[in-house]
Amino acid sequence: MNTINLLNHFITSHQTFSLLILLLWIIIEGEVVLIFAGILTHLGAVTFWQVLYIAIAGSIMKTIIWYYLGIFLSSRRMQNRLFSFIERKINYVLPKFKQKPFWSIFISKFIYGMNHFTLIFSGYSKVNFKTYASAELSSSAIWLTALLSIGYFFSSEAIKISHNFKWFTLLIVAFIIGFVLLQKLASFIYELSEENLNK
Repeated sequence: MNTINLLNHFITSHQTFSLLILLLWIIIEGEVVLIFAGILTHLGAVTFWQVLYIAIAGSIMKTIIWYYLGIFLSSRRMQNRLFSFIERKINYVLPKFKQKPFWSIFISKFIYGMNHFTLIFSGYSKVNFKTYASAELSSSAIWLTALLSIGYFFSSEAIKISHNFKWFTLLIVAFIIGFVLLQKLASFIYELSEENLNK
Protein backbone atom coordinates (compact mmCIF):
# COMPACT_ATOMS: atom_id res chain seq x y z
CA MET A 1 0.00 0.00 0.00
CA ASN A 2 2.98 2.31 0.59
CA THR A 3 3.88 1.95 -3.09
CA ILE A 4 0.34 3.04 -4.04
CA ASN A 5 0.82 6.11 -1.83
CA LEU A 6 4.15 6.78 -3.59
CA LEU A 7 2.37 6.57 -6.98
CA ASN A 8 -0.26 9.02 -5.74
CA HIS A 9 2.44 11.37 -4.46
CA PHE A 10 4.35 11.23 -7.77
CA ILE A 11 1.25 12.00 -9.87
CA THR A 12 0.12 14.75 -7.47
CA SER A 13 3.61 16.31 -7.55
CA HIS A 14 3.70 16.23 -11.36
CA GLN A 15 0.02 16.90 -11.93
CA THR A 16 0.30 19.21 -14.96
CA PHE A 17 2.58 16.73 -16.74
CA SER A 18 0.36 13.78 -15.74
CA LEU A 19 -2.81 15.50 -17.02
CA LEU A 20 -1.06 16.44 -20.29
CA ILE A 21 -0.05 12.79 -20.82
CA LEU A 22 -3.66 11.80 -20.04
CA LEU A 23 -4.96 14.29 -22.64
CA LEU A 24 -2.58 13.09 -25.37
CA TRP A 25 -3.30 9.45 -24.56
CA ILE A 26 -7.06 10.03 -24.89
CA ILE A 27 -6.55 11.58 -28.35
CA ILE A 28 -4.40 8.63 -29.49
CA GLU A 29 -6.04 5.65 -27.79
CA GLY A 30 -8.96 6.23 -25.44
CA GLU A 31 -10.27 3.03 -23.89
CA VAL A 32 -7.42 1.87 -21.65
CA VAL A 33 -6.49 5.40 -20.55
CA LEU A 34 -10.05 6.15 -19.42
CA ILE A 35 -10.10 3.01 -17.29
CA PHE A 36 -6.68 4.00 -15.89
CA ALA A 37 -7.98 7.54 -15.22
CA GLY A 38 -10.89 6.05 -13.27
CA ILE A 39 -8.38 4.06 -11.19
CA LEU A 40 -6.30 7.20 -10.50
CA THR A 41 -9.47 9.02 -9.44
CA HIS A 42 -10.30 6.31 -6.94
CA LEU A 43 -6.73 6.33 -5.61
CA GLY A 44 -6.99 10.10 -5.08
CA ALA A 45 -4.08 10.95 -7.41
CA VAL A 46 -6.37 13.22 -9.47
CA THR A 47 -9.85 14.59 -8.84
CA PHE A 48 -12.97 13.45 -10.69
CA TRP A 49 -13.46 16.95 -12.14
CA GLN A 50 -9.88 17.15 -13.44
CA VAL A 51 -10.27 13.83 -15.21
CA LEU A 52 -13.71 14.76 -16.54
CA TYR A 53 -12.47 18.07 -18.02
CA ILE A 54 -9.44 16.35 -19.56
CA ALA A 55 -11.61 13.54 -20.95
CA ILE A 56 -14.05 16.02 -22.52
CA ALA A 57 -11.22 18.16 -23.96
CA GLY A 58 -9.47 15.05 -25.30
CA SER A 59 -12.68 13.76 -26.90
CA ILE A 60 -13.34 17.09 -28.62
CA MET A 61 -9.73 17.37 -29.84
CA LYS A 62 -9.79 13.75 -31.05
CA THR A 63 -13.05 14.37 -32.93
CA ILE A 64 -11.59 17.40 -34.75
CA ILE A 65 -8.05 16.08 -35.38
CA TRP A 66 -9.00 12.72 -36.93
CA TYR A 67 -11.78 14.22 -39.07
CA TYR A 68 -9.48 16.87 -40.53
CA LEU A 69 -6.76 14.29 -41.08
CA GLY A 70 -9.29 12.50 -43.28
CA ILE A 71 -10.01 15.74 -45.16
CA PHE A 72 -6.25 16.32 -45.59
CA LEU A 73 -5.80 12.82 -47.02
CA SER A 74 -8.75 13.40 -49.35
CA SER A 75 -7.35 16.72 -50.60
CA ARG A 76 -4.03 15.01 -51.36
CA ARG A 77 -5.96 12.25 -53.13
CA MET A 78 -4.08 9.69 -51.09
CA GLN A 79 -5.21 6.27 -52.23
CA ASN A 80 -2.70 3.81 -50.87
CA ARG A 81 -2.89 0.32 -49.41
CA LEU A 82 -3.57 1.60 -45.90
CA PHE A 83 -6.53 3.71 -46.98
CA SER A 84 -7.87 0.94 -49.20
CA PHE A 85 -7.74 -1.30 -46.11
CA ILE A 86 -9.64 1.32 -44.05
CA GLU A 87 -12.31 1.65 -46.75
CA ARG A 88 -12.76 -2.13 -47.01
CA LYS A 89 -12.97 -2.41 -43.21
CA ILE A 90 -15.65 0.33 -43.02
CA ASN A 91 -17.67 -1.23 -45.86
CA TYR A 92 -17.45 -4.65 -44.18
CA VAL A 93 -18.19 -3.67 -40.56
CA LEU A 94 -20.40 -0.60 -41.21
CA PRO A 95 -22.01 -1.37 -44.60
CA LYS A 96 -24.67 1.36 -44.16
CA PHE A 97 -22.11 4.09 -43.53
CA LYS A 98 -23.13 6.18 -46.56
CA GLN A 99 -26.88 5.81 -45.94
CA LYS A 100 -26.71 6.25 -42.15
CA PRO A 101 -23.51 8.10 -41.26
CA PHE A 102 -24.75 9.24 -37.82
CA TRP A 103 -25.50 5.72 -36.54
CA SER A 104 -22.42 4.24 -38.20
CA ILE A 105 -20.15 6.79 -36.49
CA PHE A 106 -22.02 6.38 -33.19
CA ILE A 107 -21.77 2.57 -33.22
CA SER A 108 -18.08 2.60 -34.23
CA LYS A 109 -17.21 3.94 -30.75
CA PHE A 110 -18.29 0.58 -29.27
CA ILE A 111 -16.59 -1.66 -31.85
CA TYR A 112 -13.01 -2.35 -30.81
CA GLY A 113 -10.46 -0.99 -33.26
CA MET A 114 -13.01 0.71 -35.54
CA ASN A 115 -13.41 4.22 -34.14
CA HIS A 116 -10.21 5.80 -35.47
CA PHE A 117 -10.76 4.28 -38.91
CA THR A 118 -14.33 5.65 -38.92
CA LEU A 119 -13.23 9.15 -37.86
CA ILE A 120 -10.61 9.37 -40.62
CA PHE A 121 -12.99 7.88 -43.19
CA SER A 122 -15.68 10.42 -42.19
CA GLY A 123 -13.33 13.28 -43.03
CA TYR A 124 -12.13 11.57 -46.20
CA SER A 125 -15.74 11.02 -47.31
CA LYS A 126 -16.64 14.60 -46.31
CA VAL A 127 -19.50 13.56 -44.03
CA ASN A 128 -21.41 16.65 -42.85
CA PHE A 129 -19.36 17.92 -39.87
CA LYS A 130 -22.44 18.64 -37.73
CA THR A 131 -23.74 15.08 -38.21
CA TYR A 132 -20.25 13.67 -37.62
CA ALA A 133 -19.54 15.73 -34.48
CA SER A 134 -22.95 15.08 -32.89
CA ALA A 135 -22.58 11.30 -33.44
CA GLU A 136 -18.99 11.13 -32.20
CA LEU A 137 -19.43 13.41 -29.17
CA SER A 138 -22.69 11.81 -28.00
CA SER A 139 -21.16 8.31 -28.18
CA SER A 140 -18.01 9.66 -26.45
CA ALA A 141 -20.12 11.00 -23.56
CA ILE A 142 -21.57 7.52 -22.94
CA TRP A 143 -18.24 5.76 -23.49
CA LEU A 144 -16.09 7.98 -21.25
CA THR A 145 -18.66 7.89 -18.43
CA ALA A 146 -18.83 4.08 -18.63
CA LEU A 147 -15.04 3.57 -18.75
CA LEU A 148 -14.26 6.04 -15.96
CA SER A 149 -16.88 4.32 -13.79
CA ILE A 150 -15.51 0.87 -14.62
CA GLY A 151 -11.96 1.98 -13.70
CA TYR A 152 -13.14 3.65 -10.49
CA PHE A 153 -15.24 0.74 -9.21
CA PHE A 154 -12.80 -1.98 -10.28
CA SER A 155 -9.99 -0.14 -8.50
CA SER A 156 -12.13 -0.10 -5.37
CA GLU A 157 -12.70 -3.87 -5.61
CA ALA A 158 -9.01 -4.56 -6.39
CA ILE A 159 -7.93 -2.69 -3.24
CA LYS A 160 -10.43 -4.70 -1.19
CA ILE A 161 -8.94 -7.91 -2.58
CA SER A 162 -5.31 -6.91 -2.12
CA HIS A 163 -3.53 -4.03 -0.39
CA ASN A 164 -0.24 -5.29 -1.84
CA PHE A 165 0.85 -3.06 -4.75
CA LYS A 166 2.19 -5.97 -6.81
CA TRP A 167 -1.08 -7.91 -6.60
CA PHE A 168 -3.13 -4.75 -7.05
CA THR A 169 -1.20 -3.97 -10.28
CA LEU A 170 -1.59 -7.56 -11.54
CA LEU A 171 -5.35 -7.41 -10.89
CA ILE A 172 -5.61 -4.11 -12.81
CA VAL A 173 -3.55 -5.45 -15.76
CA ALA A 174 -5.61 -8.69 -15.83
CA PHE A 175 -8.83 -6.65 -15.75
CA ILE A 176 -7.74 -4.37 -18.64
CA ILE A 177 -6.64 -7.36 -20.76
CA GLY A 178 -9.94 -9.10 -19.98
CA PHE A 179 -11.89 -5.96 -20.88
CA VAL A 180 -10.07 -5.60 -24.24
CA LEU A 181 -10.62 -9.30 -25.06
CA LEU A 182 -14.32 -9.03 -24.15
CA GLN A 183 -14.66 -5.96 -26.34
CA LYS A 184 -12.93 -7.77 -29.22
CA LEU A 185 -15.31 -10.70 -28.79
CA ALA A 186 -18.33 -8.36 -28.83
CA SER A 187 -16.93 -6.67 -31.98
CA PHE A 188 -16.41 -10.07 -33.64
CA ILE A 189 -20.01 -11.09 -32.87
CA TYR A 190 -21.27 -7.76 -34.26
CA GLU A 191 -19.23 -8.23 -37.47
CA LEU A 192 -20.62 -11.75 -37.91
CA SER A 193 -24.19 -10.52 -37.45
CA GLU A 194 -23.61 -7.74 -40.03
CA GLU A 195 -22.13 -10.26 -42.45
CA ASN A 196 -25.14 -12.57 -42.05
CA LEU A 197 -27.58 -9.66 -42.53
CA ASN A 198 -25.87 -8.67 -45.77
CA LYS A 199 -25.86 -12.14 -47.31
